[in-house]
Amino acid sequence: MRRGFRRFRATYLWSLLLVGAVAAAALATAGTASAATTYLCTDSSADQAGLQAVINGGGTVNVVGHCLGNWDVANNVVLQGVGAGATLDGDGTGTTLTIESFLTVTIRTLTITGGVTTSNGGGIEACDDTLTIVNSSVVGNSAAEFGGGIEICDSLLTLTGTTVSGNSGGLGGGMNPYDGTETIATASTISHNTASIEGGGIYNEPVSTLLTLSASHVTANVAPLGGGILNASETDLLNGTSVDHNTATVAGGGIFNVSPGEEAPAPITGAAARRGDPAVAHQARQAAPARSAVLRFQPSISPTDALLVIDGSTVAFNTAQNSGESFGGGGGIYNDADALGSTVSVLGTNSILRGNLARTGAGGGIASVNFGADAALVTLANTNGSSATGYLNANEALWGGGIYNSAFDGTADVTLQPKTSISHNTASINGGGVYDDCAGTLTVVPGALLLFNMPNNVFISPGCLID
Repeated sequence: MRRGFRRFRATYLWSLLLVGAVAAAALATAGTASAATTYLCTDSSADQAGLQAVINGGGTVNVVGHCLGNWDVANNVVLQGVGAGATLDGDGTGTTLTIESFLTVTIRTLTITGGVTTSNGGGIEACDDTLTIVNSSVVGNSAAEFGGGIEICDSLLTLTGTTVSGNSGGLGGGMNPYDGTETIATASTISHNTASIEGGGIYNEPVSTLLTLSASHVTANVAPLGGGILNASETDLLNGTSVDHNTATVAGGGIFNVSPGEEAPAPITGAAARRGDPAVAHQARQAAPARSAVLRFQPSISPTDALLVIDGSTVAFNTAQNSGESFGGGGGIYNDADALGSTVSVLGTNSILRGNLARTGAGGGIASVNFGADAALVTLANTNGSSATGYLNANEALWGGGIYNSAFDGTADVTLQPKTSISHNTASINGGGVYDDCAGTLTVVPGALLLFNMPNNVFISPGCLID
């Protein structure tokens, strides 16, 4: 029952507690095809081979204590932490947990930490799998390329009551779902992650990658583009979720929503896409075909489109610093349409947009710019883009305190539906409520409000700020 046992040093009291914890875990797994196997971590190099042997047996593995090593999962398995402090620690020597393809894996009440890699997936790397993470933490991992905490392709990833925090990567400091992955996060937290390029918390990468965050919290993440989230795929859904206090050094403090791209090279799959040459891995990410299972949810969205849906959610107190870039801004959201043939859209319903800053750029709440795509679209319905206390905690920018809309090259439309309020926002130069640039289109439907913005509610530019 206790394969891989290496070392046991404890007082009599700890022995009693351990027996009780293991007994409870055994009861929880009663009725399964096989009894759980328990591994007692030694917090030493012996855990590499010891725990690996237990994982190789599949089934349910109860992990007790703090394990050091880097492990491969090649069978369906449940990795379950038992007792306080159950941890898989990569010890800075590679990806902590690598999951082979076509498996069903569950991680429960475990901490995944200490993974460090010069390529992709510091904490967890997986492809073509069903991965469920429950009441766990993925913390303190790093990857030089993609997915500091989690890197996952063409899979179903479900996070419930899970924290992804304090990870770092090039793209996707917290996590990088890509190549057809469907990610469903419920009551989870993505916080204090950093990316050196894009997507501090999450880099949701093309193509056909569906991200749904429900009753979750994306906070205090940092990246040049997309401090909280960078969405470069068809659909990103936020339900009852808060995206707050994130920072982009250039654009998209809370969320950067961008065209996936016009064309892609021939697909590269399998191990070559997951390991080895980072350039090969990046090519694979740009090459994946559309997944019909995802597209069924949004039949009007093509693989070159990006749709950000915010329902019953809050985007607040995010900052875009616009460091050294003329196109920066979008304290809350930057909607960037820049690929030929694409439509990039933001749909906000029953939501709050407040306290976002782009003090040296455009669009405190939202910046939406068409740089040559078919269209950049923003539609807000029953959404409050206003300060709750006068001008305190207003959305702020140089141009377009509430919204900046630019049809620099193509169509850019902003539509304010009934029960939407863009009020008490401020712009240092013009367009306290809305700055409409380069012949963009603003439609205010009866029942929508544009009030008390400073220095004016709407400014229609006679030319273009962008050159």
